[in-house]
Amino acid sequence: TTFRLVAAVPVSAGSHTIDVQWRIENGIGIAWCWERSLNVVAVTRNFNEFTWSWENIFRHNGDMNMQAQDDRWNIRYRNLLQLADLNQLNPRVDNYLKEALKLFLDAGIGGLRIDAAKHMDPGWLKTLADFVYSGWENIYIMHESVVGFWDETYWDVCQFDNNYGMHMINTALAFIIRDVFGWKSRNMYELEYYVNKQFSFPASDILWNQKVVNAVACHDWSRFRSMNKSMRDSELAIGFVLTLPGIPLVYYGEEQYMYNDNINPNNEIGGDPYNRGMMVTFDNTTTYYRLVRKLADLRKLNPALRYGIISTKYVSENVYVFQRKFFNDVVLVAINLGGTDVNLTNISVEMPDDTYSDYLGGILGNGRTITVQGGVISSLTLPASSMGVWYCLTENNEPWLGAIDPVMGRAGNKVRVSGKGFGKTQGQVIFDNGTQRWYATIIEWADDHVYFQVPSGVVVPINKQHVEVFVKRADGKESNRILFQYLKDKLVLVVHRLDNTKGTELETTWGEFLFITGSVAEYSNWSDRSENAVGPMLCPYWDNWFVVTAVPRSTYIEFKFIKAKLGESGSWESGSNHTFTSPENGVLYRRSRPGGGASGFSLPPGKESGVQSFTLTSSENVKTENENVPPLSQTQPPENEVTENEATSSPAISISSSDSGVLSWFILENVEVARYEVMIDDDPSFSSPIIISVVGNSLDVLALGLEGGQYFWRVRAILSDGTEILSEVGMFEIKASTKTSQKPLWILPTGIVFAALISVFMLKVFMRKRNGRFLRYRLHSIRKSFDGKIKA
Repeated sequence: TTFRLVAAVPVSAGSHTIDVQWRIENGIGIAWCWERSLNVVAVTRNFNEFTWSWENIFRHNGDMNMQAQDDRWNIRYRNLLQLADLNQLNPRVDNYLKEALKLFLDAGIGGLRIDAAKHMDPGWLKTLADFVYSGWENIYIMHESVVGFWDETYWDVCQFDNNYGMHMINTALAFIIRDVFGWKSRNMYELEYYVNKQFSFPASDILWNQKVVNAVACHDWSRFRSMNKSMRDSELAIGFVLTLPGIPLVYYGEEQYMYNDNINPNNEIGGDPYNRGMMVTFDNTTTYYRLVRKLADLRKLNPALRYGIISTKYVSENVYVFQRKFFNDVVLVAINLGGTDVNLTNISVEMPDDTYSDYLGGILGNGRTITVQGGVISSLTLPASSMGVWYCLTENNEPWLGAIDPVMGRAGNKVRVSGKGFGKTQGQVIFDNGTQRWYATIIEWADDHVYFQVPSGVVVPINKQHVEVFVKRADGKESNRILFQYLKDKLVLVVHRLDNTKGTELETTWGEFLFITGSVAEYSNWSDRSENAVGPMLCPYWDNWFVVTAVPRSTYIEFKFIKAKLGESGSWESGSNHTFTSPENGVLYRRSRPGGGASGFSLPPGKESGVQSFTLTSSENVKTENENVPPLSQTQPPENEVTENEATSSPAISISSSDSGVLSWFILENVEVARYEVMIDDDPSFSSPIIISVVGNSLDVLALGLEGGQYFWRVRAILSDGTEILSEVGMFEIKASTKTSQKPLWILPTGIVFAALISVFMLKVFMRKRNGRFLRYRLHSIRKSFDGKIKA
């Protein structure tokens, strides 16, 4: 059945009761239905001059260009596949998403899958991870960011894994595995190259690579046997996934060899929805099922499969022999994808001299016994289309550290380290930055794991976002080190905009991007390396750039912009440092110009300047040259979108101020005001204003930390129905002195609750078109009452 919307009612902002008509088609005929008396609240969209986005609760920038996957603004600020795109920078949306997620976390879920993470702001996702890890323990977060090794944004996804506290579903490697085992369009040489790119030691693309999720099939791709009808090849593919570094994902029904070769509207054989069929039978005697069970048991038995480093012992076009090693525990894997037997000689391994039987017992056609003498297998025969696994376990006298969960957190968070040989007597968990050490509070101690609380006051080393963590056993023996991303405090959002880079040292050429580096670990502690700094910044409209960042709340921060290519060192912006103080909550918007903190309209560059006195000169209001147009509102909205009415100046708002530095206003009309925005600029045309969102009717200017000089101000009232009213323009003067007030600017307050109930794992509300059908989700109005209960 196809549902198609055929009649909709255009409405103005406010509450409405409307009727909607649908046209319904199926194989029998056509019918119509009406949804009568729907209660809706319509709000106007606004133009966000920092992100260059039309938005309110949702973003309204049209559908993304699917052919421009490397355009970061395109993939984050436009709709993905006709899905409605929630605006997470709206404090009401941010608050609602996290409150909705709290319901599931309190119920005891163990993990989250963030769908379409590549299409959200990384900074907001980092605040989400911080929110989760600070309130709940043992939560694993994986993110879906579909990229291949050949995509420019593969670099972004790796940087996101390394600095934002979540772990990728490894689509890049999955595409290679499917090409090698399924389509047979690549060979084992290529597979080994990409495995080493992600998992080699000590340097690889991914810091915590044992936490990535590896797969050969999932709900978005055709099933294996739609690529290749060979059951044995599908078994070899999942055997490879189950022995790789990382967390294996087994897609339901693959163990039953399910597939459906119908062609979907995208011309994909066995693609969505034909890869999502119901299971007709469940046979736990299939070879695939028994293989998964055997290797899952080995993963529990031998920590080399959970934590071990991978190294190649032999590779050819059809053969891949590799070793997983966690200190002295070893698993050896040999796969022959070819159609003939292969005999290998003098294979060096790191296993004790002994004779070892195939752990799989011949399930995948091997069943051979190997003999290791002097660290060498003199002869190893691999039958055609086979896989063999051999392993050894050792007693250890040293503490071996394998994993830390989660990989990011702040003081007081509960964290677990896992490994082997920690001893039964409690020792210590130590944070080390190379010159100082901090000791964690131990909650639980066992030989293979320790739970602890993150200590306070940890200082991350210069040019880094991470510190080292290790276990010190009761007998004084220390383990190896593992990285942990230490957060100073709760994370809040700061949106940076950089204007007019053309003709300056920050003007970019093809392949160059801008990044932020600064005085806190979240800004990489002044690293000039692009993989450590925050970015790349987005440039939706040349030559203005922006980026959404996550920083510790209520913190004084200095920063600079750097210009760099992906994965390289950058060139520094000259001039003094830009500075700001992050807000306690909400979102701070900050605007800069090239050339350091002395250029542009920004907070004081250091403690030597500040505000002491306030001189009012607003006995008469000052007209602006372009009073009826808010900053950048001349920008045209996307095609097929309707521009909302611009706010105009109105005598309906009366403004005044006092010699004590307090700006005040009141509205003359009988209307319901949601909030006020106070705009302050040193330019009477308000070309680069700071914007402070206020619920009440006054603002203490002396608390803002403005530099001395003359300023212009006006108030925008945002009514509950989304319409806006602008005041006339006033003027005041500030005299500088030596006192400093480092308070936040451009703060949007945290709202209460809004919107449509969404999947915890998806964090997007959608109407998705599949196979020519619209699956329609009716979104009921949800509100939070004052007693804290959710009502629909």
